[in-house]
Amino acid sequence: MAPAPRAAALAKACAPGAAAGAPAASLALGDSAAAAAVPFAAEAGACYRFAVAAEPKVEGFVLVVMDANGGVALEAKTDDALLFAPADGPLCFSSSSASRVLVSARRGAGTGALQVVRVRD
Repeated sequence: MAPAPRAAALAKACAPGAAAGAPAASLALGDSAAAAAVPFAAEAGACYRFAVAAEPKVEGFVLVVMDANGGVALEAKTDDALLFAPADGPLCFSSSSASRVLVSARRGAGTGALQVVRVRD
């Protein structure tokens, strides 16, 4: 299965009933590539989770959610080709924020996808 449908399926399985914020974003991932940056408009009072999937030749990810001020709101790592974060519950925003999600490969290179889901208000 291609990365985008895998990311969507992971989000659906791990956060049933959650609403996709937007279609899955395609990512170009690689050992030496800069992190893929995806804009993310967080809404005040909303909570989100993030699903990342990649081709099997990508061995792990680092996912970082940056807030509008450039601060790190979330950092998650895995050595697998799938990541659902945060693992311990959703990331909630108290105010609207023009954020961004950065995804980079830990090892390997290939295509990936990011699915952002809104899990509750």
